Amino acid sequence: MLSKIDPISPAIGIVSIGGGTGLSRLLSGLKHFVRSADSKPASPTPAIEQLTAVVTVTDDGGSSDRLRREFRILPPGDIRMCMFAIFDARMALDGLQPQLPASASAQP
Repeated sequence: MLSKIDPISPAIGIVSIGGGTGLSRLLSGLKHFVRSADSKPASPTPAIEQLTAVVTVTDDGGSSDRLRREFRILPPGDIRMCMFAIFDARMALDGLQPQLPASASAQP
């Protein structure tokens, strides 16, 4: 799906529909082509301006089926895999670092 075309730096929007390993693998590859809102285009190659995933939740195998039956919830496995596929690991590590005041970090 084309969202808008800029003659200098074309950008596209992509909607991916599916579930399971296939969708999470696709998203993990596409995330490298997503342009952040504040970045300048480095080349005239089209970049992904918006990446959207519609994740099906019909999984009925293994632990997902047990969760679905016992807790009467949607199976979380495919959604979890897709979230981790597009998540930036460096952002996760930055979020886990303790935030200490400057004066506290200088003390032994």
